[in-house]
Amino acid sequence: MVNDLTLIFLQTAIFSWIAFTTTSWLEAESPGFTTHFGLWRSCSDVFGAGCIMLDGSGDATFNAVQALAIFGFGFLNAGFVLLILFIFWDSCRGNGEVSMASALLMLLSGACWLTAAIIFAAEYLEDGFDSGYSFALAIVAAIIAFIAGVLIFVARKGVAIFSS
Repeated sequence: MVNDLTLIFLQTAIFSWIAFTTTSWLEAESPGFTTHFGLWRSCSDVFGAGCIMLDGSGDATFNAVQALAIFGFGFLNAGFVLLILFIFWDSCRGNGEVSMASALLMLLSGACWLTAAIIFAAEYLEDGFDSGYSFALAIVAAIIAFIAGVLIFVARKGVAIFSS
């Protein structure tokens, strides 16, 4: 069971990495070209335009989405590291502080990712724009991070979720 749960949480970390780094949160198609928007850059095939950086944009709403994604990404990675320590490292196995910190980080990550996705959807997913796979993976990562936080918290209470 430990291996199954670890693989699920590893998959969540991978989803988070993909959502954070790729340019497919929003896709805009027009006759003759397609533009893909991510958190950090926008790429288009218009006249060989390539990609432009989006960090430091003047749009406060987009900056908030970026900030929430940064926090969600960081919390998830830190929580995942603590989860690995909690499951596999002898001195941390069964340690209440490590498990509680991991659970809280996973819950915070889920909250940040989900809030970023909600703000992004409310502001930018209008007619003519489609959400991309990065946006979907951010939502999936948020949901699984919430589940991970709850499972770790339950395991801390003595339920044998992570037994060998």
